[in-house]
Amino acid sequence: MNQDNGAEIIEQPTEAPVRYTLPEADFNGSDFTVLVRNAGEGDRWADHDFYAEEEDGEPINDAVFRRNRLIEGEYNINIQEIRNANMYDTNSIRNQIMAGDTAFDVIAGIVQPTTALVQEGALVNLLTVPNLNLSQPWWDQRCNENMTINNKLFFIAGDINTVDKSATWAVMFNKQISAENSLEDHYELVNSGRWTIDKMYENSRGITQDLNGDGILTPEDKWGTVNQYECGYALFASSGEKSVIKDADDFPVLNINTEKAASILSKVHEFLTDKTAQIKADDYIGQYADVWMEVSVKTFMEDRALYFIAPLMLVPHLRSMETNFGIIPLPKYNEEQELYYSPMQYNNSTAVSIPVTATEDDLYRAGIILEMMCAESTETLRKAYYEITLQGKMARDDESIEMLDIIFANRAFDLGITFNWNDMQGFYADLLRQETFTFVSAFERRENAFVRAIERTIEMFENMD
Repeated sequence: MNQDNGAEIIEQPTEAPVRYTLPEADFNGSDFTVLVRNAGEGDRWADHDFYAEEEDGEPINDAVFRRNRLIEGEYNINIQEIRNANMYDTNSIRNQIMAGDTAFDVIAGIVQPTTALVQEGALVNLLTVPNLNLSQPWWDQRCNENMTINNKLFFIAGDINTVDKSATWAVMFNKQISAENSLEDHYELVNSGRWTIDKMYENSRGITQDLNGDGILTPEDKWGTVNQYECGYALFASSGEKSVIKDADDFPVLNINTEKAASILSKVHEFLTDKTAQIKADDYIGQYADVWMEVSVKTFMEDRALYFIAPLMLVPHLRSMETNFGIIPLPKYNEEQELYYSPMQYNNSTAVSIPVTATEDDLYRAGIILEMMCAESTETLRKAYYEITLQGKMARDDESIEMLDIIFANRAFDLGITFNWNDMQGFYADLLRQETFTFVSAFERRENAFVRAIERTIEMFENMD
């Protein structure tokens, strides 16, 4: 385990051999059902990780189909899914669980909303589930280490799901604009440890242009960086800092009000409030039908932005882009920082949970199926996502593939943004909405509310069986 600037990095092998020992069982053709985010038209974040009706030539779909058929044959079980059009509405999910509804065995929930179910006692502590071996490399060890409270863990991720990978933040850069401005090779900047917020800001300032000469900078002009307010937190996390750390008893402790956090956020604020360097898509909500496509993606695709900060989910939308682009990790805080850190978009990333409606027999079965599903995903779903979808269809050069390895090797998990106590994530975005950097006063206004929210969660965990 490496530790740098308070963020733990659990190193995992790039290739995990599929080796597991599970008990023999016959589940008599019963259904094993996963509740997933709506997989219908129009949902860019639709979850396709758990069910496939038939093979159709798409790598993810076919990998899921083959994995599931193997498990179904081994245990005489039918893997099914229930599509939920609004996984953010945890009230309806909680009401189902508390009413004893057993329609689903597992929840592939969105991380932030899932924490509401945790705090309402609707989910099982996964460390108590038989047959689940969470120390195995197909489970995400960073998630396991960082997402416990009081040594209890209620949601897990790993090779079993890909949406958490798609929700990982990265930077895309336009190779043509970079060359036209004689900028340093971006891959060399990353590999030499010199890819920092200062370097990104410096490069961005030299690009912005009023293309139509109307004297007003709009989404139709040329920009150094296109991003969104949420990037404020992402760039804070890429420094290796966390909103919340854990004490010796595995309880959360607020960690925002530190000298280093203030220094990092000051630098982020300077960059992301400079209207000559960058544009935030969410400033134009209401002016476009879909600002993420019409401002973010379109601006980058039309060679009107050097950098595009976004979760990797948006990269497939760049497939028709004629100009070559590269993929690199979020920048470091400074060159002294040892590692590049890649946070997730917690309001879109998924994780796996089990509802408390599960009986002892249900938990025995769920442990077997989830363990085999995750282990077998290493050579099926994980390979399809990493090697075929990302490397074959999105990344346009070998260097970007190497960058993806860096991005996924050092993903950062922040308990504070996961549980989002008193809208902790919004705190970072609110700082960027102020032209003057007011970190101390902004934090002081919300400190007591942060602490009270954390304390309520601690009390709840202390009273758990």
